[in-house]
Amino acid sequence: MILYLTDKPLPADKWKSGTDLMMYRGSNKFSGVGFWLDPKEKYGDFRNEVCVECDFPTSTSGIFNVKLDGAPGKAFAGKVTVSTGSSMAKDFQLDGAFNAKLK
Repeated sequence: MILYLTDKPLPADKWKSGTDLMMYRGSNKFSGVGFWLDPKEKYGDFRNEVCVECDFPTSTSGIFNVKLDGAPGKAFAGKVTVSTGSSMAKDFQLDGAFNAKLK
């Protein structure tokens, strides 16, 4: 599962895989942070990235934390913050919440 928090809405409801995100990014500029979450690992993130008006993102593994509000059901809610344990934490500011419907 991919969770992407962006500065503008993305047509993710039409996407079938991460490849669709990559194709969209090639012709549409947006900024955001993305998290690849593994349901087999209680939705722990195994990959994340940041994209600032770009068509190729930068890996940010270990810089951000995702905390879910309970197990996902029909909704997927939680918070995203900067990891205090990261040496790059000073370079980023992020304190956000999300609440998304699952397909």
